[in-house]
Amino acid sequence: MADDSKERARNKLFGVRAVERGMATEQQVLDALRSQYNAKVLLGRHLFIGEVLLLNGVINAQQLSELLRETGEMHEEAEDVHSGRFFGDVAVELGFCTPAQVFEALNIQLAEDQRGDRHRLIGEILYSMGALTAEQVRTVIDHLVDRMQEPMQT
Repeated sequence: MADDSKERARNKLFGVRAVERGMATEQQVLDALRSQYNAKVLLGRHLFIGEVLLLNGVINAQQLSELLRETGEMHEEAEDVHSGRFFGDVAVELGFCTPAQVFEALNIQLAEDQRGDRHRLIGEILYSMGALTAEQVRTVIDHLVDRMQEPMQT
């Protein structure tokens, strides 16, 4: 039975486990997810949730190490993956860009992936194209994160 509970803990995402252990609040994890997505879209840099929580002073290095060991280093994905709503869809719904611009961004992403370039998110591509401002990117991210405000499953 102890092995079963260990396996369940290893299948939980980093942020969920941090909340369960009382090392972070749900809001701190959601804020970290928002920071993660902003860093990826606006700076082209991937940060792990644990890294953001550490940088924000929410957890310390020892807690980071414990959580990584407990979760089998499972990390959260971008908000759009969890919510089932995608960045481009929300940007169009909010009137920030057109479906044609999202389609162009998807084609750019595909071409870059096929060339073996660094994978960029659609929001990052739309921002670099000038189709979205940094403020619009943040607004789309806020809409995606708002869908995650439901209680985390433990």
